[in-house]
Amino acid sequence: MVNAHHVKNVAGRKSDVSDVRWLQHLHTFGLLRASFQPDTLTRSLRNHVRQRKSIVQQMNIKLNNVIRDLNGTTGTKIITAILEGERNPKKLAQHRDHRIKASEQTLIKSMEGNSREEQVFNLQLAYDHYIFFANATKTV
Repeated sequence: MVNAHHVKNVAGRKSDVSDVRWLQHLHTFGLLRASFQPDTLTRSLRNHVRQRKSIVQQMNIKLNNVIRDLNGTTGTKIITAILEGERNPKKLAQHRDHRIKASEQTLIKSMEGNSREEQVFNLQLAYDHYIFFANATKTV
C-alpha cells in the first residue's frame, strides 16, 4: 500500500489500470514509500486525542494556539485542573511549564472561554479514554 499523498502528482498516464501498472513499475525500482498503517490500539488512541482536542476547542479555550502539544506537561496539568473544578484562567496558567514559549499573560488570555458542565463531562470522558489507551499502549 502506498501513501496517496506521495503519488498524487506522479507523472504518467491517468486511468486506474495504467495508474496501477505505473505505480507497480515505480515500486519495483524502490521509488515509493509504504504507507504507515497504525495498529488498532494506536488508531483508538489517536481518535481519543482528537476527540479531546475537539472538546477543548468547543469550550472556546484556545490552548492549542498557545501550547503545541496538549498531551504534554502543561496541557495535561491544565486539563486535569479543569476536570478537578478549576476555571480561573490565572490559576490554570500557574501550571505553565518553563519550556512553554508563550508568556503567562498569553496563556491566561487563551483560557478565557466558557466551560459548560456538559462540555466538562465530555472532556472527562475523553480524558478517561485517553488515559486508558495510553496505559494500554505502555503494556503492549
